[in-house]
Amino acid sequence: MNARDDEVILDELSPLLMDAVKQVRGTSVPINSQQRSVRTAKRIARRATRRRRYPRLALAVCASAAGILLLLSLLNVVGSAAAWADVVKAVGERPWIHAVSEVPGETNRLHVWYSPSKRIVASNIGVLAGYADLRTRIQYKYEASTNTVYRLPLDDAVEKEYIRTLAVWDALFRGDEISAAPLGDMQITRQSKRTTVDGDHMWTEYELVLQDAPETPPVRCVIRVDPNTHLPNSANFEGESLGPDLGKIVFKYDYPKEGPTNIFDTGVPEHAVEIDLVPSPELDKLAKSVASVRNGFDAYHALVIESGVKQRWWEAEAVYRVWKSGDRWRVERTTEMEKETLKSLGQPTAKEDPAKWWQKAAANLSFGLIFVCDGQHRYFLTGDSHHQHGIDQWKQGPPSLLPTAMPAGPELPWRMMPELMAYPVFGVPSTDFQPTLERKHTDGPQGTVRLTLRWTKPISSNKFDSRTFWIDPARGYVTLQWETRPEDHNPEDPQRHRYYLEGLAQTPGKLWYPTLIRWNVDGRPAKVVRYYCTFNGAMPARLFQVPGATDR
Repeated sequence: MNARDDEVILDELSPLLMDAVKQVRGTSVPINSQQRSVRTAKRIARRATRRRRYPRLALAVCASAAGILLLLSLLNVVGSAAAWADVVKAVGERPWIHAVSEVPGETNRLHVWYSPSKRIVASNIGVLAGYADLRTRIQYKYEASTNTVYRLPLDDAVEKEYIRTLAVWDALFRGDEISAAPLGDMQITRQSKRTTVDGDHMWTEYELVLQDAPETPPVRCVIRVDPNTHLPNSANFEGESLGPDLGKIVFKYDYPKEGPTNIFDTGVPEHAVEIDLVPSPELDKLAKSVASVRNGFDAYHALVIESGVKQRWWEAEAVYRVWKSGDRWRVERTTEMEKETLKSLGQPTAKEDPAKWWQKAAANLSFGLIFVCDGQHRYFLTGDSHHQHGIDQWKQGPPSLLPTAMPAGPELPWRMMPELMAYPVFGVPSTDFQPTLERKHTDGPQGTVRLTLRWTKPISSNKFDSRTFWIDPARGYVTLQWETRPEDHNPEDPQRHRYYLEGLAQTPGKLWYPTLIRWNVDGRPAKVVRYYCTFNGAMPARLFQVPGATDR
């Protein structure tokens, strides 16, 4: 497996799996074992794409605080039944709930704590730990590979998941009607109650069969309850839909009087380094403003012309066609056979309009599809022959345009899309970057603020040590320049890239974007990229479809 394939595989993983793989790579593990782990994670991720509900549930159970939240959700679904009334009441009156996972073949056990009254959720699985306070919206994350605790604002998606479950839970205790389905599209297709004896102890067992469609394999859940205390003792989940490498997950529950008051109480070493990554109000406003503009960018069709520094505007090394509408986009590139054609397009007249000239020229060029996103999944072509893209060469990725602020290789269309260059994804707040925002600087355009991001942990050879953005708040937070810089500069492998956004224009929605970018490498001119954009044109749905590539 080469470095490029490795990065492509990582890019396919969900954030949950990607974090786990990063932890494996941060420890001293043989390379063969690392590659096997990545391949296994990739198979699970693909299965999760095909069967979205159950594998998502399994992954969450195995790597988050879902052991307790899932129990609460299951109780909520059947909480209105009289048989569950005492169970729901008994659990809710406990100051803390503690769960421990048991997964066949796994030595590390997931410990989870939850306090209904304090609104605190904590977890520890050895290499990772977390502590979230829903009242203050602050969370702490521990990574064993760097022995570091990061303080962060609570992720919006995680917070919504917690709040959604806890709101249903609270409704139970108030006696209110539960309007939301806590398990999404999953339904209880069958349930039963029985009394069993294990040794000298009698238990009440509730068996639930969960399924979202008749054709999908069911998940069987057995919750064992102490008939004297009415408290759940264990929850056993079994089913093919939990994932090929899981199959069975057991949670054991107990109810301590006291729980963790901080992340160190979960078992994190006291000598762990602490890094505060909660952004300042000014940085928080900047990051959200940039994201808002990027996400709300006008629909457009663009011709993107990539030229060498000595080429004139009608000469090109490659031509791209881009369509973008909301969260759907498509990128095509001139095929290999067009390289010679691009050298002999002819010289335009002095009065020729560049945009119209390139529109006519592009009509006579051959293009091959290299990226497409249908709003649900992103597909990209592997291999070097862009004009020979059999379906087997397409790989599915997450729907996000850019998971981090870094241009991450050939599988991401960052340079072809003007809004990604003008409004980059900074990747903050996260455990990856330590941000510094400065109003005063001398190395960028006047009127801009400078945002510098540095890695918080050891980096591999294909990562940059820092990146810097010069952002203009007066023009809608458009980035005028940005630079990526390696930690150890190697003259034989130039990697210091700086992008100068010039010729700014506005969309019909009054958002700024570049019409020309000059790209320097190690201080020397490297390429020129020109953008000819048209807005509000018709974009049929077929543009954003990949025949035969769905549900792969």
